[in-house]
Amino acid sequence: MGKKTVSDDIDMTVAAIHQFINDGAQFIAVTGGMSVDPDDLTPAAIRKAGGEVVFYGAPVLPGAMFLLAYIKDVPVVGLPGCVMYYRASISIWWSPASGRRNCHPCRHHPHGARRILRLLQDLPIPSLQFREELIMELTNQQILECLEKGSPFALAAILSHQGSTPRTSGSRMIVLPDGTILGTIGGGLVEATVRDTCLTMIPKKNCRIQSFALNQELKAGLDMVCGGSLTVLMETLVPGPELTSVFQALVDREQAGKKGVMVSRLCGSPEGEFTLEKTWCCRTAQSPAPAPFPGL
Repeated sequence: MGKKTVSDDIDMTVAAIHQFINDGAQFIAVTGGMSVDPDDLTPAAIRKAGGEVVFYGAPVLPGAMFLLAYIKDVPVVGLPGCVMYYRASISIWWSPASGRRNCHPCRHHPHGARRILRLLQDLPIPSLQFREELIMELTNQQILECLEKGSPFALAAILSHQGSTPRTSGSRMIVLPDGTILGTIGGGLVEATVRDTCLTMIPKKNCRIQSFALNQELKAGLDMVCGGSLTVLMETLVPGPELTSVFQALVDREQAGKKGVMVSRLCGSPEGEFTLEKTWCCRTAQSPAPAPFPGL
């Protein structure tokens, strides 16, 4: 039927929702501003528009702050900002057909929201590729598989975070040369910015550290006002026997139910572009490992 862009203003959002309903809309999706910070006004706007909230929050990443409401017979969904930038998210599960009231007769049942969440989890998704993309926690096995393919790629990881952020320290994602992403560091334009930076780094085979302040200052530029800050390490991984053996050792340890530690040595200045060398260590002398870096 159409779309309308409004500012972060409750009354403007309410007016837009009412206009679509008056025009005969049978399904309305509102994107962005779905978190719990003061600047996230979409849930309040949906309620003010007359929305009866069935549930707010879903066991899906990206898209945990998903909201389902009804205004009379019209389902209104609040979609987190990640759906605008991440190809596989909560949005590929929820369609106008699956949101119609007649598909959810348990709406007013005491356990209706739980049943809808279960249905949401069981809805089919378009392809196996999407299903794999929805496994958000990047594993060392996935990194190893990318290394074994032989082409350089980028690995981004959140080094530190403070305050409210979509993901926390340790979250990682792979950026392949064609722009494909595996894993996530939170979605939104921060992730898109990191992806674009990684794509420029891969041909140079270098690394960068960049900080993001998710506050009101960046509202116009990043449209991601969570109130916190995070620092992201972006590095190019160039396949080779030594690097592959590091991740193979980590995968072997994980599969055996044992722990290992990967150590990265920064070569250059962290204020600019640099390279990283990796090794790993464990507590058992019997475990195979590549030779340590000099000085370790």
